[in-house]
Amino acid sequence: IVLAIGFYAAYTARPLVLYGTAWILILAFTTRFLPIAYTNSDAALRSINPELEDAARILGSSRLLALRRIVGPLLKRGLAGAFILVFIPATRELSSAIFLYTTGTQVLSVLLFDKSDEGNFEILASMGLILVVATVALVLLGFRLMGRDFMLRRTAS
Repeated sequence: IVLAIGFYAAYTARPLVLYGTAWILILAFTTRFLPIAYTNSDAALRSINPELEDAARILGSSRLLALRRIVGPLLKRGLAGAFILVFIPATRELSSAIFLYTTGTQVLSVLLFDKSDEGNFEILASMGLILVVATVALVLLGFRLMGRDFMLRRTAS
């Protein structure tokens, strides 16, 4: 709530008026969930031994090719897990969005809150079910593409 009030105070006055646009919501969600994404991505990056990239460079690979063929595939699971760990709480984020939305920038969590407040439980239940099915489908897709343990945290030894 404090974050949303700070964004409201900072971005409703000149020179950068973002209130009423989708940019203020994007900025608030990025600020709110960037630490989670950074922590998971940093753990995945630290688990890769830098000698792998050095070995590729010694064997004549360019920096970009080493990044694409060695570092990228090793980071794939960690970044996919970080995306899912950010996506799930972002779909239910209400505290920042409730203060910063306008009629043109309503997100799903605010819409669900409004339907609950109106007493329109039929639409609320169907939208909630769609959200749950979409989230489960995304997690199952991650399991299928990356393997069953793609969201497990790896520790560097």
